[in-house]
Amino acid sequence: MPSRPVILITGSSGFIGSAIGKRLAQGHQVIGLDNEDPREPIAGVETIRVDLTSDQNVRDALAQVPQRFGTRIASVIHLAAYYDLSGEPDPKSRRSQSREHAAS
Repeated sequence: MPSRPVILITGSSGFIGSAIGKRLAQGHQVIGLDNEDPREPIAGVETIRVDLTSDQNVRDALAQVPQRFGTRIASVIHLAAYYDLSGEPDPKSRRSQSREHAAS
C-alpha cells in the first residue's frame, strides 16, 4: 500500500486533470479515473478506466481503489465532463435525454 496520501481525480486525462495530476503526483499517490488513458503517461499517476455514466462501472472502478491503494483517501477532485458540440442527440448527454423526454 502507498505511504503517500491518495488523491482521486475524475477527468484525469483531460487538459486540467492531467496538469493537476502531474503536480500532485510530486507528493501524493494520484489515481486518475477516466474513460480513456492520458495521451502521454504521467509519472506517479495511475489511471483506472471508468465510464461515469454507468453506476455499475463506477462501483467496479471504485472497488479497485482500496484493494490496490488502501482505504485512506485524502481528497477527490471531480473534473470529469461530457461535452458534445455537434448539437445532435447523444445518449450520454443529460440535456439530450431531457429534450427527448420532453418531446415524447
